[in-house]
Amino acid sequence: MVRTKFIPIILLAVALFGCNKLIEVNPDTNTAPEQAVALIRSRFPAASDLVFNTLVKGRVWDASFKVSNSRYRSAVDRTSILTTSRSASESLHDSLVILTNHLFIRWGTISNIREILPDSETGAKKSSYFADYAWKGNLWTLKVTFAEPGSPFYHTVTIIPRIDLEYVTADLESLPAKAQEVLKERGQWSGAVTVRIDKDGKRTYLAPFYRFDDDGIPFFTGLNNVVKYGNMEEIAPGIHDYFKHSSGFSELSFSSGTMFDDGSCAGYSLYLGNDNEKVSEQFHFIFSRQGYIVTESYTASVKP
Repeated sequence: MVRTKFIPIILLAVALFGCNKLIEVNPDTNTAPEQAVALIRSRFPAASDLVFNTLVKGRVWDASFKVSNSRYRSAVDRTSILTTSRSASESLHDSLVILTNHLFIRWGTISNIREILPDSETGAKKSSYFADYAWKGNLWTLKVTFAEPGSPFYHTVTIIPRIDLEYVTADLESLPAKAQEVLKERGQWSGAVTVRIDKDGKRTYLAPFYRFDDDGIPFFTGLNNVVKYGNMEEIAPGIHDYFKHSSGFSELSFSSGTMFDDGSCAGYSLYLGNDNEKVSEQFHFIFSRQGYIVTESYTASVKP
């Protein structure tokens, strides 16, 4: 995993792809990603102003381009487009405000709305939406998928610490070496990992039963829960201190808590929730073994 200053150079001549503008790429690899370019051109034949930046040397690229004056962004490897987003209509703003204002995370400020396009390769059958979300003095990423009118499904709402890009990869070798080692040693390579990149380029890797930091060091596992807690009073004192200094969680009740330790990482996982006939919502907190907060996230299912 290499992050370098972006220094664009010309990758391919206009003659290679017709009359569209020149393509630029971060010269972070000795092999130009012709396959990645072809994937973008195949799905978006009208793409122009195509610029690549290397995410994982020789393996994954961040592509930005225009289609009909709209800005698009894709993460792409040599065989597939991993995700694509585009600027969304600001008319969605009011719908997102109405939806979130009925939840525990109400009264946040929404901006920079993006549509994540559906893709048969990734299994996404409909669009979802990301937005920047300022709430309780912190910046988050809001993720929303709306249920179809008349369907039996619920809207889903998530907030996570603010990210710049998210994609799913099936390429184990694009992960840091330590993460590869843990997943292989414990037989937990499922064939896909979600990669989240924040505005500073730091990454978090989410496998079904593990989460890894930018260096590939695990900080959470859903395996080997050594202790399961029945109520908040049983949780370690340091975690109580966190909630004493973090106001506003009194609306949520204890759902579940565990102490995890599998030899590669150890800490605490805590869920606080709220359920009624319209909404099922949970805040998930991950703490270190010493009781320090590592990360937190929120998820809700909302009846249309």
